[in-house]
Amino acid sequence: MTVWRLTRARYATLDGAGARQYGGRWNRRGHSVVYASEHLSLAVLEILVHLELLVDEFPADYVKIGLNIPATVSIKRMESLPGSDDEMLERGDRWIEAAESAVLLVPSVVVPEEYNILLNPAHADFVKVEHHPAQPFTFDARLPGVLPTPIR
Repeated sequence: MTVWRLTRARYATLDGAGARQYGGRWNRRGHSVVYASEHLSLAVLEILVHLELLVDEFPADYVKIGLNIPATVSIKRMESLPGSDDEMLERGDRWIEAAESAVLLVPSVVVPEEYNILLNPAHADFVKVEHHPAQPFTFDARLPGVLPTPIR
């Protein structure tokens, strides 16, 4: 399975340090996790919902990283979203702490029919995940970003 990480160049390492320092949707501060998406287009949407900028104001240092997850890597799938943000954090932290699998597929909040991928860098299987070199990524200038008023 090939998945995609879209991130600022300075966070391109796959050690989960950014999530450990700042926390994320599925983890509290102090827990290392690498976030990715099953499709590059979903990764773009996940970035767009968090940036309150017009596309011409986006930082120019985004990179895309393809990750190959072999069939021998342990994977767990969550079929539906938890009922609250706190429950997402609880489930994610529990998954990390229990080291249940190297990979957890979670429904995207933006597109619940598609999956975001959480990778646990502390899990023994994580070393089997192969990654391509980071490549520059430019957002299409036609993307509106997240605007304070609805697009019509």
